[in-house]
Amino acid sequence: MQHQTKHAEFWFAHDLLFIKYKQDISITGAIALQIVKDRIQIQKGLAYCICCDVRGVKRIDKPARNYLAYEGAALCKAVAFLVDYPLSQMLSDFYIRTSRPPIPMKICMTMEEALTYLELYKYV
Repeated sequence: MQHQTKHAEFWFAHDLLFIKYKQDISITGAIALQIVKDRIQIQKGLAYCICCDVRGVKRIDKPARNYLAYEGAALCKAVAFLVDYPLSQMLSDFYIRTSRPPIPMKICMTMEEALTYLELYKYV
Protein backbone atom coordinates (compact mmCIF):
# COMPACT_ATOMS: atom_id res chain seq x y z
CA MET A 1 0.00 0.00 0.00
CA GLN A 2 1.31 3.43 -0.93
CA HIS A 3 0.92 6.46 1.33
CA GLN A 4 1.07 9.97 -0.14
CA THR A 5 1.80 13.01 1.98
CA LYS A 6 2.48 16.62 1.14
CA HIS A 7 6.25 16.00 1.14
CA ALA A 8 6.85 12.35 0.21
CA GLU A 9 5.51 8.99 -0.94
CA PHE A 10 5.90 5.93 1.32
CA TRP A 11 5.43 2.25 0.48
CA PHE A 12 6.52 -1.17 1.72
CA ALA A 13 8.10 -3.87 -0.46
CA HIS A 14 10.49 -6.75 0.23
CA ASP A 15 10.32 -6.08 4.00
CA LEU A 16 11.71 -2.58 3.40
CA LEU A 17 10.19 0.87 3.65
CA PHE A 18 10.67 3.05 0.58
CA ILE A 19 10.46 6.83 0.77
CA LYS A 20 10.53 9.10 -2.24
CA TYR A 21 10.68 12.82 -1.59
CA LYS A 22 8.57 15.07 -3.81
CA GLN A 23 10.35 16.71 -6.76
CA ASP A 24 12.10 20.04 -6.07
CA ILE A 25 11.35 19.94 -2.33
CA SER A 26 13.25 22.22 0.03
CA ILE A 27 13.42 20.58 3.46
CA THR A 28 13.41 22.79 6.54
CA GLY A 29 13.49 21.67 10.15
CA ALA A 30 9.68 21.86 10.36
CA ILE A 31 9.24 19.80 7.18
CA ALA A 32 11.77 17.21 8.42
CA LEU A 33 9.79 16.91 11.65
CA GLN A 34 6.55 16.31 9.71
CA ILE A 35 8.15 13.75 7.37
CA VAL A 36 9.48 11.75 10.33
CA LYS A 37 6.11 12.00 12.10
CA ASP A 38 4.37 10.68 8.96
CA ARG A 39 6.93 7.88 8.58
CA ILE A 40 6.63 6.73 12.18
CA GLN A 41 2.84 6.69 11.92
CA ILE A 42 3.03 4.57 8.76
CA GLN A 43 5.49 2.16 10.42
CA LYS A 44 3.07 1.44 13.30
CA GLY A 45 5.87 1.02 15.85
CA LEU A 46 7.98 -1.40 13.78
CA ALA A 47 11.62 -0.75 12.81
CA TYR A 48 12.54 -1.08 9.13
CA CYS A 49 15.46 -0.68 6.80
CA ILE A 50 14.69 2.32 4.63
CA CYS A 51 15.48 3.11 1.03
CA CYS A 52 15.20 6.89 0.78
CA ASP A 53 15.09 8.41 -2.70
CA VAL A 54 16.37 11.95 -2.24
CA ARG A 55 16.84 12.72 -5.94
CA GLY A 56 13.98 15.23 -5.84
CA VAL A 57 15.41 17.23 -2.93
CA LYS A 58 16.47 20.69 -4.06
CA ARG A 59 17.83 21.85 -0.71
CA ILE A 60 17.95 20.83 2.95
CA ASP A 61 18.84 23.24 5.74
CA LYS A 62 21.15 22.51 8.68
CA PRO A 63 18.38 22.09 11.32
CA ALA A 64 16.67 19.54 9.04
CA ARG A 65 19.94 17.64 8.47
CA ASN A 66 20.66 17.52 12.19
CA TYR A 67 17.13 16.40 13.06
CA LEU A 68 17.06 13.69 10.40
CA ALA A 69 20.48 12.35 11.44
CA TYR A 70 19.54 11.83 15.09
CA GLU A 71 15.91 12.07 16.19
CA GLY A 72 14.83 11.21 12.66
CA ALA A 73 16.59 7.84 12.95
CA ALA A 74 13.86 6.48 15.26
CA LEU A 75 12.56 3.07 14.11
CA CYS A 76 15.25 2.84 11.40
CA LYS A 77 17.55 -0.18 11.23
CA ALA A 78 19.60 1.27 8.36
CA VAL A 79 19.09 3.82 5.59
CA ALA A 80 20.25 3.80 1.98
CA PHE A 81 19.98 7.20 0.28
CA LEU A 82 19.43 7.05 -3.46
CA VAL A 83 21.15 10.01 -5.19
CA ASP A 84 21.63 10.82 -8.85
CA TYR A 85 24.73 12.94 -9.35
CA PRO A 86 28.31 12.29 -8.25
CA LEU A 87 28.31 15.75 -6.60
CA SER A 88 25.23 14.79 -4.57
CA GLN A 89 27.00 11.59 -3.58
CA MET A 90 30.09 13.50 -2.45
CA LEU A 91 28.09 15.99 -0.41
CA SER A 92 25.94 13.27 1.15
CA ASP A 93 28.99 11.15 2.02
CA PHE A 94 30.53 14.19 3.70
CA TYR A 95 27.34 14.78 5.66
CA ILE A 96 27.26 11.19 6.94
CA ARG A 97 30.94 11.27 7.92
CA THR A 98 30.63 14.55 9.81
CA SER A 99 27.21 14.05 11.47
CA ARG A 100 27.90 10.47 12.65
CA PRO A 101 24.28 9.24 12.73
CA PRO A 102 23.40 6.48 15.24
CA ILE A 103 22.38 3.99 12.54
CA PRO A 104 24.13 2.60 9.44
CA MET A 105 23.68 4.84 6.40
CA LYS A 106 25.03 4.67 2.87
CA ILE A 107 24.80 6.84 -0.22
CA CYS A 108 23.90 4.84 -3.34
CA MET A 109 23.84 5.72 -7.01
CA THR A 110 21.54 2.85 -8.06
CA MET A 111 18.54 1.05 -6.61
CA GLU A 112 20.43 -2.24 -6.91
CA GLU A 113 23.25 -0.89 -4.75
CA ALA A 114 20.74 0.39 -2.16
CA LEU A 115 18.87 -2.91 -1.96
CA THR A 116 22.10 -4.92 -1.67
CA TYR A 117 23.23 -2.68 1.20
CA LEU A 118 19.92 -2.87 3.07
CA GLU A 119 19.89 -6.68 2.84
CA LEU A 120 22.78 -6.64 5.32
CA TYR A 121 20.53 -5.09 8.00
CA LYS A 122 17.02 -6.37 7.27
CA TYR A 123 17.01 -9.13 9.86
CA VAL A 124 19.28 -7.58 12.46
